[in-house]
Amino acid sequence: MSSFAFYGIFRDDPTRRRAFGPDGYKVISDEMAIPGWNVDYEYGVARILPSKYGQLMLSLCTLTDDAEKAADAIEGVSRGMYRKDMCEFVFKEDWAEQVDPEFDDCKIYMFNNDYPSRLTQN
Repeated sequence: MSSFAFYGIFRDDPTRRRAFGPDGYKVISDEMAIPGWNVDYEYGVARILPSKYGQLMLSLCTLTDDAEKAADAIEGVSRGMYRKDMCEFVFKEDWAEQVDPEFDDCKIYMFNNDYPSRLTQN
């Protein structure tokens, strides 16, 4: 089992259930707030950006190996659309202050900002 913080489509429980099946995930918290970040929908996809006055709402979940593979496929990891980063690297001390140490290895899908330009390259 791997732990993930979701801010986009997988914050929605019916979406999680369809993507991962009823036994593919466990919700730890649906109400985690990280200050100084916001969701942005430029390019028609969800991505997170630092924001002085923002507050990012996350769902913290654990996923089975099969559910993680499904999430990777949906997020386009193999195509380079999103990548997996460690939450403690992205959010730094804001993560450490909010999360139990057992979630130090929690991951988050981050949009690759150069992805739209790669779509137009020949």
